[in-house]
Amino acid sequence: LETHGLKVANRIKQYLASPEKSDGLPKMIQIHSTRPLTCYPDRGTGTGYPFKLVDYLIPTAEDGSGTGWSHEMKSMPTFYTQILNETMAHF
Repeated sequence: LETHGLKVANRIKQYLASPEKSDGLPKMIQIHSTRPLTCYPDRGTGTGYPFKLVDYLIPTAEDGSGTGWSHEMKSMPTFYTQILNETMAHF
């Protein structure tokens, strides 16, 4: 995901929530992001198989006691880094 646009959107939301915002502006906005057409095999023209964006319910605790939807996570669960490093050490 392109992150610069998200940073700009978050700065706009912070400004709108701040007490120094100008009158006449909305109090809040909703931000929706999409993937660029270049991520689709057919460039979004409908001539090929569509790109499927799938949301996963993944474990958020190492013992499996908690789960969360991948699109709602603000960051990677802490134990993922350790598991990734251990896995990559085999290669």
